[in-house]
Amino acid sequence: MRLAALTPHFVWEDALGYAMTHGRVRWTGALLLADGLELAVKKTQAMRLGAAGLEVRTERYAYQLLRPAAGEGRRGVFRYDNFHDHPNHPDAHHCHRYQDDGTQIEPPEYIGAAGWPTLGDVLDEAFRWWCDHLQPPAPR
Repeated sequence: MRLAALTPHFVWEDALGYAMTHGRVRWTGALLLADGLELAVKKTQAMRLGAAGLEVRTERYAYQLLRPAAGEGRRGVFRYDNFHDHPNHPDAHHCHRYQDDGTQIEPPEYIGAAGWPTLGDVLDEAFRWWCDHLQPPAPR
C-alpha cells in the first residue's frame, strides 16, 4: 500500500527482483526514488503453507538509503540490517546512520528483534528524510 501511495512523486521505479527456491524467496535490487535517492534492498523470507494459505516471514534483511554525492557516486544516509552482530547488542537488529560527509556514526543504533522495520517502514523513513532534506518547501 505504501509503495502505491508514494508512486510516482517519490518512488520513480521499482527495480526489485526476487528468486524463489525451496521454502525461500530472496529479494534484491532497489527502489529508485526522487532526486537520485536509492533504497537498496537485500532480503530473505521463509515461505510455508499455513492454514490461511502461503505465509512468508522475513529472516534476513538489509535496507540502505543512498543519496547522490557530487562527483563521488553515492553516500549512505542510513542502513537497517540484521546480517551481522555488534558488540553489546543482544541480537543482530541494528541501524547504521551516516553524517552528511558519508562518515558512519558509531556505534550503530540497536533496534532489537521487537523493533526491526519492514520495507514499508523504511520507505516511510526515506520519504520523511527526503521531505526534510531535499524537497523544496511548498509555496506560501
